[in-house]
Amino acid sequence: MPDTVHLTDRMEVSRPMPFPANVIFDIVRSPAGHVAIDASGM
Repeated sequence: MPDTVHLTDRMEVSRPMPFPANVIFDIVRSPAGHVAIDASGM
């Protein structure tokens, strides 16, 4: 059995965000903000 397991299923969720685009972009481009919203465990 390999030490690394690669998942082939992908989940995607979308929803309206009631914020201006620049606020969302600031969160996504910030390393701390990206880690806070990214579920990959980085």
